[in-house]
Amino acid sequence: MNPKTHKFCGVKYKIAYRKIKKSDYLNKQMKAPKKFPPIEELTGLCQPPDVKHPKIVLDLVGLDAEEELATVLDEAIHACHFTIPDKRVDRMSDSIAAFLLKLGYRRIDTTKHAERRKEKTT
Repeated sequence: MNPKTHKFCGVKYKIAYRKIKKSDYLNKQMKAPKKFPPIEELTGLCQPPDVKHPKIVLDLVGLDAEEELATVLDEAIHACHFTIPDKRVDRMSDSIAAFLLKLGYRRIDTTKHAERRKEKTT
């Protein structure tokens, strides 16, 4: 299941699942960060909560389970606490992702589960 929106700490974010574009972080409402990796290397991006209609963009194609989870956690942490430095957020998200995977948490394909539930009820 890929939600289209989510409220993080009281702010509604649009969630996009696609390649990240320069226009996602270079617009009239946002300043480009001084240190920013090349656009091709980004797997996630969170706009600040004070922009009009903020969004999180996730490019999860080709990531393994730990990278995917770390990316999602990273952007969620940014959405809740945008002022935390990126290196700290990276350490937090990587650490939490590794911990959750050790506990056995995995992403499930909800479309398959929905199909199975539908079959059981018919």
